[in-house]
Amino acid sequence: MKSHRLLLCLALLLLPLTGHAFSSGSGTCNASLMAAAPMGAGTLGTGGYAISMPNGPWTPGQSSVVRLSGPGVFKGLLMYATNSSGTRVGSFAINNGYRSMPECSGSMPTGTFTHGSSISKSVPVDFTWTAPATDVGPITVNAIVLLGFNSYFVFVSAPISSGDRVFGNGFEP
Repeated sequence: MKSHRLLLCLALLLLPLTGHAFSSGSGTCNASLMAAAPMGAGTLGTGGYAISMPNGPWTPGQSSVVRLSGPGVFKGLLMYATNSSGTRVGSFAINNGYRSMPECSGSMPTGTFTHGSSISKSVPVDFTWTAPATDVGPITVNAIVLLGFNSYFVFVSAPISSGDRVFGNGFEP
């Protein structure tokens, strides 16, 4: 009987280590950390999902559409933009069904966002990103697309300079 209690206590202690995604949002602020997450089956690469700026290049201080498209529905998302030194830049208008993660973004409370529930979400989905007031050099959009607890993709866009139009992991042909 004592050994059963010990095993139960040990299992409860290890339970928080089993994942980084929750029905109410991501449990991590950094897409790159998910590559080594204990959830299993995470894949570096797009899984057919793509990030684009379909309305043209971004301009300092202006809003741009950031589109997530892909092969099917998804359950969760973490997204943010960084400059070449890894600092988060810009801010997102938070769509219905998503929530900001101010704990991840420093002085930009809407610089990082995640899903607000585990309800399936359709693609394509557009988000409005407002660029920083000054040109910060090339940016990348970092994302985790969660299909299910053990199935997710971690990817970043190619570097996007103001004036560039980029799709997925490469520039528009």
